[in-house]
Amino acid sequence: MISFDFITDENFRKNLQNDFQEMEDCYKAKSWKAVHVLSGSIIEAVLIDYLIGEEKVSRDNGLKMDFGEALNMCMNNKIISEKANNLSSVVKTYRNLIHPGRMIRVEEKVNQSTAEIARAVVSIIVDEIEIKKQNAYGLTAEQIVSKLERDSLAVGIIAHLLTRANSREIERLLTSVLPERYMEVLNGEFTQQHVIPVFNICYREAINLATNEIKIKAVLYLVRAFKEESDQVVSAYATAFLRASDLSLVSQKDRVLVKDYLLNRLKNDQSSDIIIALDGIAKILETNDIMKFVDPLIIASIRGDGGARNLLQNEACKVKEDLNKLIFRRLNEWINHFKKKEMIHEAEIISAIKNEIDIPF
Repeated sequence: MISFDFITDENFRKNLQNDFQEMEDCYKAKSWKAVHVLSGSIIEAVLIDYLIGEEKVSRDNGLKMDFGEALNMCMNNKIISEKANNLSSVVKTYRNLIHPGRMIRVEEKVNQSTAEIARAVVSIIVDEIEIKKQNAYGLTAEQIVSKLERDSLAVGIIAHLLTRANSREIERLLTSVLPERYMEVLNGEFTQQHVIPVFNICYREAINLATNEIKIKAVLYLVRAFKEESDQVVSAYATAFLRASDLSLVSQKDRVLVKDYLLNRLKNDQSSDIIIALDGIAKILETNDIMKFVDPLIIASIRGDGGARNLLQNEACKVKEDLNKLIFRRLNEWINHFKKKEMIHEAEIISAIKNEIDIPF
């Protein structure tokens, strides 16, 4: 199936996807006239979207253009090849069959052969416009996500793909396209195993590349989900995309909301996902957070969880001086607790963690 991921106008893209599917259904049903009409409609929309996107024409004027006008402008501006123009002219003629009496006046005939030509022209035009669009505009957010899904080795070129997208598409990727597609894939019946971790990596790469303004919009998008979406969405976003370090970009109120969620979840879930999400939390910890932060990580560390141990050690080095002292006090309380229970091995683990923390004062 042809992909319209290069179309920047969301409404255009959805309509094109629907029209293309309908055209294919009509072909299977041997509705040859409908195939011609729909193929012309698709080609017209693709050409007009490009003209508007490249500011060859204003949006208002572009939406008023008919097939012939769009075709001529694209040909005059060397947007499409002469071959594509000639073939599209044929489709334009057949598309006129929709007008009353047209078929009788010109005595045109439509059949499977002409329908196949119409479908082929759609493919030719889409291919040419997609290449032009990539060269002039860069990759769309949809194209990046589609590439990640289709290519199991795409993880190695994520940085390259992102550099080929402009700031508008990076923003769309972070604030709608990638998170929404992530949930669709997560809930899908058939999911390529490589997709979920690749999406996670892509999101962080895009955040690192984004301007500060776009970073703020991306984090606010996640915060909105915490406030409005279901537990499933919140849980998915928290572990797939969010990092505690990102919360410095939002208001104190929003920061506390998400921080409390992460710490409350940590109490019952010390999985690698939540450990990763807590990266950078040192900067936003307060006095009443210390036990919520330290205790679950101590328990996980005793179980042999290296990720939890590393998080505790790394973040303890970065907190404010007064909080660092509270962390040390809590570690000492755990050590004394285990010694009283004659759990020497556990006490030694906590002592080792304590000794490995660099004191910043």
